[in-house]
Amino acid sequence: MPAALAGPALPGANALPGAVPESRMQPLRALDDVYAGPARYVLRAWLVAVLPSLVFFGVRVGLGSASLHPPAVADVATFAAYSILVAPVIETALMFPVALLLRRLPGQSDWPRVLALAALAALVHGFGGSAWQVVGVFWPFVVYSAAFFAWSRHSYRHALLITGAIHALYNATFFLVGVLAAALVPN
Repeated sequence: MPAALAGPALPGANALPGAVPESRMQPLRALDDVYAGPARYVLRAWLVAVLPSLVFFGVRVGLGSASLHPPAVADVATFAAYSILVAPVIETALMFPVALLLRRLPGQSDWPRVLALAALAALVHGFGGSAWQVVGVFWPFVVYSAAFFAWSRHSYRHALLITGAIHALYNATFFLVGVLAAALVPN
């Protein structure tokens, strides 16, 4: 049958056995898929956020513009609790009203809104810091913003909780990297 008469192909109809589904090869498309459930979504989004960020951080360490050693703090436990449990909730809550305003912009795609929210959040997050800090947090904020918009179609409660969980895992990962570096790499 000529291809023009066959109609649209079924998704995966021409895929090779064992081929990776297209959504797994495009992490941004995977961030729009909320049907796997909250727990799987959080883990997937955390990996999409943290893996490129770890590579970026490693390059910065290699260039000498970042240190493996965490900043000296008086109380490590309080710093960890704040960074992992409190900051993600506050930062996600601060994203909420801006996301609601961006939702009013014309257009069907959320991606311009995601990028705008991520850029604003990265700029605010890096306020008083270096340009490296703004660049370094832009990607994770793209992931958090995408999660927020994707889950807000389900409910705002889900959007806040899931985005906060992704952010908390991300911060916990970098806190763990700092702890491991302090234990394994001499000053």
